[in-house]
Amino acid sequence: MVENRLYERTSFDIAIVFIVIISVCILVYWNEGRCRYYTPSELVYSTEEYTCVIEEITVHNYISIKGYAYKNGESIKTANSFFVLKDTVSGTYIQIPTQIIEDIRYNEIAGNEYENKYAGLLGLVNTSKLQKGRDYVIGVGYGNNNDATLIMTEERFQVGDK
Repeated sequence: MVENRLYERTSFDIAIVFIVIISVCILVYWNEGRCRYYTPSELVYSTEEYTCVIEEITVHNYISIKGYAYKNGESIKTANSFFVLKDTVSGTYIQIPTQIIEDIRYNEIAGNEYENKYAGLLGLVNTSKLQKGRDYVIGVGYGNNNDATLIMTEERFQVGDK
């Protein structure tokens, strides 16, 4: 009889722990995968101080943006950059989920004397999060090494009317 109660209690505890873990995973997924409105604190267009290149834009049911950004003459010690989309109609800025990509070829691009292997960026956003039929200009919120600069590119795309 005591063994049955112990077994029931252990099963209940395991179920509670499982539910808590799943809930935390869902919250983390929701928080990391959402778009946020972004208020630029400092606008800097691609100047000689920064290098910002958009290598690839894919538009399907999602938008995939691949590129890199670094400050000229400076190694990246802490990587904290992200892609920003500017809605050309409303003028609002949207920060999209962005992953830092580690790739040693960015060292060669920036000059081998600088450590810029964390300059790569990959941004993904579902088209349902954006306004249909609107043009978006791509920018980078450059936060590496505690910098706080918005670098706007000339690259743009349009979300279809699907």
